[in-house]
Amino acid sequence: MEIEVVHRFEERIPGVSHHLEAPHWDDSTNTLLYVDGFVGGIHRWNPETKENEGIQLGIELGKVVKRIEKEGV
Repeated sequence: MEIEVVHRFEERIPGVSHHLEAPHWDDSTNTLLYVDGFVGGIHRWNPETKENEGIQLGIELGKVVKRIEKEGV
């Protein structure tokens, strides 16, 4: 079996070196939401500005999703 790499992700998110998982692309802000599972961090990375912001909850996390607010909900 031969495996062909069609895209190689070279860019790293600055300041992050733990276990990153559950990425979710937010189309409305053009940012990547993800969790740092073992240390309990929720992060948002902006690839245009290279800014990475987040909060530490101090508990293990599995995933994060963006909440969509709708009228009457």
